[in-house]
Amino acid sequence: RNPFYTGVIRSKRYGLFPGKHQPLVSAALFERVQSVLSGKYVRRTKRFSFLFRRFIRCGTCGRSLSGSERKGRVYYRCPTIGCPTTSLREDAIEEVVREELRKVTLGKKEAALLDAELSATLADETSLRAARRAALQETLATTNARLARLTDLLLDSKIDAAAHDERRAALIMEREGLTQQIAEIEAGNINLRAGIAKMFELLASAETLYESADAEKKRQLLEIVTSNCTAHGKSLSFSMREPFATFAKRDSVKNGGQFNDTVRTFADDFLPAMDKMSPEELDRLKRFDPDRPDDSVT
Repeated sequence: RNPFYTGVIRSKRYGLFPGKHQPLVSAALFERVQSVLSGKYVRRTKRFSFLFRRFIRCGTCGRSLSGSERKGRVYYRCPTIGCPTTSLREDAIEEVVREELRKVTLGKKEAALLDAELSATLADETSLRAARRAALQETLATTNARLARLTDLLLDSKIDAAAHDERRAALIMEREGLTQQIAEIEAGNINLRAGIAKMFELLASAETLYESADAEKKRQLLEIVTSNCTAHGKSLSFSMREPFATFAKRDSVKNGGQFNDTVRTFADDFLPAMDKMSPEELDRLKRFDPDRPDDSVT
């Protein structure tokens, strides 16, 4: 407990004052030692946040693989004793992930073709939704007019109060349903444009986005693109969400295949696929921003 080793001399008469000798330990280390000796120091356990935590499941028992660090490398193991999924290195897993993302990443020519097809498809869909919205608004106007006439009939004593209240209740329910349908179309247009823009961004640069992202953004990207990752022994298998699964199987231009037909088919199937996305999936897609820091960890 003597501060002499930090370059300080303690004197009963003068207290503490700097010595001329070189300190053997830093003041910070000395204070830590004093805290340990006094029982005030609580040892902190190093906590790890592994990239693929709860992301990979064992193909044999279904449990999530656990991460651990050994000699500077991260390994993932099945916690079930005796499972054939023994150990997977994180860098090896990342290489498989890169290969999967490479399959869905579009080349420049592919991206240009897809952009043109999606723009045409979106324009057609927007026109159809506009026509549907106009028809609903016309029906809504008719319903409002019927409500107004119903009030006039009551005031003119052409119907009794009971009949008025019954018809009015039915018309109000009808009006509420029409209003909700119009709101859904308007919200759908916004979600559709945002979803298409974000999906196109991911398809055009999935591999690059992964390489430039931090660990949490990588996890978010993989949650959007993949639906399941399973380990069998030392092998990994990925299941991709749509539309990424379709593009992973495409005949690529760079491999000499015909991509135009694939693009047109995909553009036709894209909007129904977007409609099938759950609210959670759509929200996850729209919120993904590789350049924005996370406010919280998911």
